[in-house]
Amino acid sequence: MPMHTFSFISLGCAKNRVDAEMVIGELTHRGLQLVAEEKDAPLVIINTCAFLQEARQEALDTVRHFIEAKKSGQRRLQHVVVMGCLAQYVKNFGLEPGVLQEVDATVSLDEAHQIPERIGSLLGLTWKGNPSNPAASPHRRFLTTSPHSVNIKITDGCENFCSYCLIPTIRGPLKSKAMEEVVAEVQAVERLGAKEINLIGQDISLYGVDRYGKPALLQLLQQLVTSISSVSWIRLLYVHPARVDRQLVEFMAREPLLCKYLDLPIQHVNTRLLNRMGRKTTREDLIQVYELLRTGVPGIALRTTVMTGYPGESEAAFQELLEFLRAYPFERLGSFAYSPEAGTRAYASPGRVPPEIAGARQRMVMEQQKAISRKRNRSLLGARTPALIESYNPGKRKAYGRIYAQAPEVDGKIIIPGPRSLRPGMMMPVRITGVGSYDFMGERLQ
Repeated sequence: MPMHTFSFISLGCAKNRVDAEMVIGELTHRGLQLVAEEKDAPLVIINTCAFLQEARQEALDTVRHFIEAKKSGQRRLQHVVVMGCLAQYVKNFGLEPGVLQEVDATVSLDEAHQIPERIGSLLGLTWKGNPSNPAASPHRRFLTTSPHSVNIKITDGCENFCSYCLIPTIRGPLKSKAMEEVVAEVQAVERLGAKEINLIGQDISLYGVDRYGKPALLQLLQQLVTSISSVSWIRLLYVHPARVDRQLVEFMAREPLLCKYLDLPIQHVNTRLLNRMGRKTTREDLIQVYELLRTGVPGIALRTTVMTGYPGESEAAFQELLEFLRAYPFERLGSFAYSPEAGTRAYASPGRVPPEIAGARQRMVMEQQKAISRKRNRSLLGARTPALIESYNPGKRKAYGRIYAQAPEVDGKIIIPGPRSLRPGMMMPVRITGVGSYDFMGERLQ
């Protein structure tokens, strides 16, 4: 085994995973070798999340685990490096570093360009050539998931400043990639076999505001669809409902490469709470956007996220949320209970809802959604649609994939009985023969 090997752990969201893949790509380009098992690596790099308290706790627990493993001397582990949001959170809020004092290097987000040099210094290596920021070399990205479905991060940071959210404080202001860089990155993963491109960011509807002086998501999509040849789906993940306009909807309706799917987090529907959250929408705005999408893009699958227990959420406001989700159903929905985060405007807000009530409301939302999702899924029984095959189980002789209405990792699968000829990366026509609340059954069409 080569002397300089490392293992990488990425916690949190898909955006964090993209950051991790950029760093891995830069380090492997410089001659280090990635190993899958942490026990085999003398160097472990942990990319952390800090969006919520439970995410910070998970990150701290992970760091402690590897610090203890290093101290025990029972592994090859010699160096522990922590990077990402937790490092930035501790730096921004001037907190005591705690367990982070025991790691060999802590690299905050605003120091990300130093990662290769910091790693090289730890290992006693001198890199040849000029220092390189991993984010500036997307062609070196090392994909850690299926090459057939790839996340492309088009923005970082955020300008929304929702009252409950730490993202602008941790990740900083909006930073959009240049269109030509996004196109080049998509073309690079297309050459590796990508069939699905997922455009991601804290809020991709803001794309371009900082760089071009106005939102430019539509212009980016127009460039992408004319620049690729073998990609089948472009999927939009996290679009703020305040910035869904008719032009985007009309483009989605007529462009076959755009998945008829939209991740549209509404967070709540009570206008008073939406205003306190800083969401820039009212209940009436949300209804208008919902109806625009339903009528403008027939068959579109909509995903949303809602929050329960925000300070001031009365029982009546919660019931209003449940009623809205019945009247204006979403195919997919995620829900989370409000988490009070120091450093946000909402932290000092009056009317804090007891955690047990917020949690109970969250569970009620998800229980209601289970029936809604099943009903929406039943409307697709008998439908013919393309499916992207992601894996095959030879023992069960079944393939597992997704249709247009299912985003990776969060929306379930379609299960297709069939021969070994069903291979990951295939895009094939199927007929939907059975449904559950989250998964489909299908049969291959010849």
